[in-house]
This record gives sequence, C-alpha cells and structure tokens, in this order.
Amino acid sequence: MGAEWGAGNSTGWFAERTAHLTSFETSRAYHSVVRDNLARRGLRNVDLQCVDFAWLPDEDACHASELLVRARAIPDASLDYALIDSAPRSCLCETVVSKLKAGAVLVLDNANWYIPPPAWLRPVPSASVSAALGCPGSAIPGNRCMPGFLAQTASWRRIWTSDGVTATLLFFKP
Repeated sequence: MGAEWGAGNSTGWFAERTAHLTSFETSRAYHSVVRDNLARRGLRNVDLQCVDFAWLPDEDACHASELLVRARAIPDASLDYALIDSAPRSCLCETVVSKLKAGAVLVLDNANWYIPPPAWLRPVPSASVSAALGCPGSAIPGNRCMPGFLAQTASWRRIWTSDGVTATLLFFKP
C-alpha cells in the first residue's frame, strides 16, 4: 500500500504495481485529468482525493491544513512507499515518516529545493539550495519541519538522482 502527494503520471505507474494507492492532488483541474486517465486505463485501486491547499504563511498553518490532517489520518507503519511531490514538502516529509513501515521507501521529488545535494551529484540542478531549510544560511531559517525530518531519517539509506533540472532523493526506512 502506498500514498502520494502530487498526483500525475506517477499515479498510473504506481497503480499498475500496487494493491492500493491513496493519491492527494491540490489542483481541481489536474485532479480531473488524473481521474480520467485512471478510468481510461481501467485502474480502480486508487483513492484519488482532491484537497484544497494554498500557500500558507507558516508551518503551523500548514499543519492545520486539510492536506496535513489527511496525512496524519493514515495509520502509522501502514505504507510500503510514499511519494512527496507537492507542497508543503517539508511538513509532509516530517508527518509521513511515522506512516512508513520498516523497509519502506520515501521518494522526495525536487529534494534539491530543500536539501543541498551532495557535491558528487552530476548534473547539479541549478535551483539547488545551499543550506537545508531551517539551518543557518537557509532561505527560511525558521523552518522546523525539514530539519526535524532530516534528524528522523539521519540513519536511513539515501539515493540521490538528478536530470540536471531537479533532483530526487530516495529514503529507505530501516
């Protein structure tokens, strides 16, 4: 069983490879596109939810949003995998950690927007941060969720990938 925040092409791909997927999308128009694509392909194992979300002024407001309320409602240690490709990535990452089973994979798309990629990663995406959010030197020094998430996953195996535009980071829960 898996969950994704940010429906799209990944939704159908996961649906073909899993027993059940819960997918959250914040754009009503894109939700309709994904819903129609799933129906056309005959994929019925997806709980595709449209959840309103707007950029909020701070993490406390994000945590009170319906998107995070629904994420917290997922039972702990119930997910085999999760994909986070939607705002608010930092808050979602921190929330989803407890939802993953041992051995689960968490995929953070556009990770380079939040976590400095390693020096050896090539090609290096041009929009990469120079300091993790919430750390000294970051664009948003008051951010608590990403540093909290990174602390929770410090011992997890990680794999970085990059196409030179963005980077994806895979976390493997021990």
